[in-house]
Amino acid sequence: MFSFFLKLSQKNTKVNNIRKITKNSKKIFKKYAFFVNYGNFSPENHRNFRKHNKNKKNKNNKKQGRIIWFYSLICGIINYKLIGVLSSDWDKINKG
Repeated sequence: MFSFFLKLSQKNTKVNNIRKITKNSKKIFKKYAFFVNYGNFSPENHRNFRKHNKNKKNKNNKKQGRIIWFYSLICGIINYKLIGVLSSDWDKINKG
């Protein structure tokens, strides 16, 4: 699912500009891709990430954290809806 989202982002110049905000953006995108793909993205993970940013004392990280949180949230919602649709169809099939 995340790879599909990245394909869209390559076409969209706005997304590419967002990803260029800092040099660390690719590393952080990989971390968040893991959370999104495995459905582990939660407010707790986000809080830990923000604490980590505060320790670095880097102004760009706050802005970047918000943007990536937003994107990962969108991916999470897409995944959740897809899983919901698939599971509801599966129930219908099993009931006959």
